[in-house]
Amino acid sequence: MNQIKIGAIISYFTVAFNIISGLFFTPFLINKVGNNIYGIYTLVITFLNYFLIDFGLGNSVSKYISLYRAQGKKKKVNEFISVVFKLFLAMAFIIGVVLFILYFFLKSFFSGLTDDEIVILKKMYIISGGSAVLLFIFIPLDGILTAYEKFFELKSCELLRKIGIIVLSVMALEIKCDIILVSTINAIVGVVVVIMKMWIIKKEIPIKIKWKYFDNNIFVQVASFSGWLTLIMIAQRFIIPIAPTILGRFSNSDEIGIFSIATTVEGYIYTIASCLNGLFLPKLTQMLVKKQNKEINRLFIDVGRIQSMVIGTIIACFCVYGKEFIYIWVGREFEKAYWVILLLIMPSVIVYAQEVANSILIIEHKKLKYKAGCYIVGAVICTITACMLTPKLGSIGAGIGITICLWGCHVIAMNMVYAKKTMLNIKGFFSSCYNKLIPVLFGLILVGFLINRYIETNNLIILGIKIICFIFIEIILCWKIILNLEEKRKIMQLMKKQ
Repeated sequence: MNQIKIGAIISYFTVAFNIISGLFFTPFLINKVGNNIYGIYTLVITFLNYFLIDFGLGNSVSKYISLYRAQGKKKKVNEFISVVFKLFLAMAFIIGVVLFILYFFLKSFFSGLTDDEIVILKKMYIISGGSAVLLFIFIPLDGILTAYEKFFELKSCELLRKIGIIVLSVMALEIKCDIILVSTINAIVGVVVVIMKMWIIKKEIPIKIKWKYFDNNIFVQVASFSGWLTLIMIAQRFIIPIAPTILGRFSNSDEIGIFSIATTVEGYIYTIASCLNGLFLPKLTQMLVKKQNKEINRLFIDVGRIQSMVIGTIIACFCVYGKEFIYIWVGREFEKAYWVILLLIMPSVIVYAQEVANSILIIEHKKLKYKAGCYIVGAVICTITACMLTPKLGSIGAGIGITICLWGCHVIAMNMVYAKKTMLNIKGFFSSCYNKLIPVLFGLILVGFLINRYIETNNLIILGIKIICFIFIEIILCWKIILNLEEKRKIMQLMKKQ
């Protein structure tokens, strides 16, 4: 079994663990520390994420190493890594200085929080911010493992990190209900996982870092690639991640908690969709070098069909059973989160199905400027709309601003870019992925609402049975209506091997 398949399997296993553990851990955490403290915990994480931008260098590592390997330039790999690690070290120092200065302005910025909440926020800020700056230096490790197609090792480290954080946090909270312990555990586990990755690279990959080496040509090359990615990453910080900050400024900690539940569910969907992220980058690099446009389009559509069916099924299932799920999971006081979640996840059925297209823009980095333009416009629209709506609508207002941005800029505008600036067949993609899928999903949603009308969902067992039946029917319809003969043949072959 090749590394892509192994990486995908471990990724999906990690997703399953994240979702199952999250279903229990999130309400457990809220119950232990309270809704407002949970909201502050989320606020700290999202606030720090504004500044922990790797300026596109994380993507540049896997992109350029994959390119050099495809061209047989082993010496160039060592030189490139030597320069990149120095850049990350310098950026970590600058980010650390910025976060240190901002610490003294937290109280005036988050004026919607009480004095006691500010004290807790500052403690978590010191722990999470300090560990984040330290771990920032080692971001290139993931790029190295990806470029050398060490997907088993990379995904295993991620799985162990998730398990470690959940298990240790539960143990700590059972001893003492203190959110500071959770932040500390996150930091310690993160350091341990970095040490594991360094050991794997030292043992498995022939890379040597020359700390005295620096090449201006490599620096200029990386800077030209990273410039547009930096703008994209900054723009992304002003879409979903900025919402808790806006709510902290114009609303209150309860609305932050509601939005946090919404982003948790949205995060599950992203995690499922991102299982395949990065796995095709080395392969696509080789295909683009060889100008295999036909094969690239086939891969684009094949991956898109899988992703659209998976994500579409999840969204349809949540439309029908999401409200009952929220009631059982975290309580009726979070009912508003259902509508916020729908606003956040609807565009995902298209956005997350186009990972191959996104990878092509990363490889052909001169075209990233078009994506940067779309994301910057979307970020401006999202931020302005959210600031206007959150004072009266709270988390719903933030959700409206985000969904306008996602549909207008990430779906419509980006597909115009893919159609005009790449070799991808966008019309063929939409025809193959959605012509049959959308009617099937709408039909299932209608049937699901009718069932809900006559069969009440008042406990987890009934909800589970309904969801399993929904997914089972969807699988049958996909087999009968959506999947083509070639896809059915591959599935049958895989089942026979198993």
